Amino acid sequence: MVREPVHSTFEYLIGGSPCGGTTFMSILLTKLGFPCSHEAVYAADGKLWMNPQGGFWSNGLHPVKQSDSIKADSSYTVGEWMDLEEVKHIPVIALVRHPIKTLNSLIAYEFSQLQVIDVNWVVKTMLGRWNKLIESPRLAMVCRVEKDIPALCEMLGVKYQNLDGVFRNPHNHGKIQLTLDDFRICDEYDNLVAFLKKHYE
Repeated sequence: MVREPVHSTFEYLIGGSPCGGTTFMSILLTKLGFPCSHEAVYAADGKLWMNPQGGFWSNGLHPVKQSDSIKADSSYTVGEWMDLEEVKHIPVIALVRHPIKTLNSLIAYEFSQLQVIDVNWVVKTMLGRWNKLIESPRLAMVCRVEKDIPALCEMLGVKYQNLDGVFRNPHNHGKIQLTLDDFRICDEYDNLVAFLKKHYE
């Protein structure tokens, strides 16, 4: 399969954490008239390429088409390639979901795949991805999934609608319901508390 270079029409890069709402955001924005792919980009050998395995949701859940003028890509991997030459001029949106909800989903997903969980690694990776985006000089906005979508739409110039039923990845289904206290044993506990205080209190 021929892998085309990343499209030059991106206006924003939307980055976050695994299980942090990047699928939801790409579908929502596309439905609102701001075409946004999901994990449509990957990096290899210092260059960016369109990912033929992702981004356009051939199963029909994602409304974006390859023929659309894609205005953004929403992916948990943005922090890994946002400084490459092709995209280093593009503003960054840090997409944040409540850390405890994200961790519950992440741990459920990791356990379903690996059957073994390194909770310290999960917490550190989540916070690391968010903080890299938030600390970027190209940061356009920190968007909390629970509160800031109307403000994001205003910034993007699209009319906000509450679209009930937008697809969300079913990683957890309530199977894991840890609380903040459950993470006291983690090396990153103080950093987790600091992030919560800064963005959710």
